[in-house]
Amino acid sequence: MTHLTYGSEPSETYAWIGNANQAILDRTQRARLTRQVGPKAFIVNIPRYQEFTGTAAAIAEQGVQFVEIAGNSQILVSVLAPQSWHYNGPDAQQLFSAPILTDRKMQRIILLCDVPALSPVLHELRSGGVTVEHIYDY
Repeated sequence: MTHLTYGSEPSETYAWIGNANQAILDRTQRARLTRQVGPKAFIVNIPRYQEFTGTAAAIAEQGVQFVEIAGNSQILVSVLAPQSWHYNGPDAQQLFSAPILTDRKMQRIILLCDVPALSPVLHELRSGGVTVEHIYDY
């Protein structure tokens, strides 16, 4: 019934990316070029929900920088990490953590990240052996 009142949610979201080219987008496969907005700068359509996490991570691995996602300048990222782990980097803020009830050695941590720092944060997390669980698209 909510669809009758509010309509359906779109299945894709727009992202403004930089340091990109068509070859990178072709390798990623899930990001579709909408418009070029400058040298190496594009507006792309990325699937929402769980697919967004994998697609954004794949784009970031290619050295692409996010400028805005759905017109927003900040984004939430959840990670799974050992209980002793704490984010200390300069590019995101740890908002809170919660234990994983089925594995007391692990915790879920929510980070608030500026969108332009998303790629470096994802790289830092991956290098630190932390699992990125979800990147919350809008």
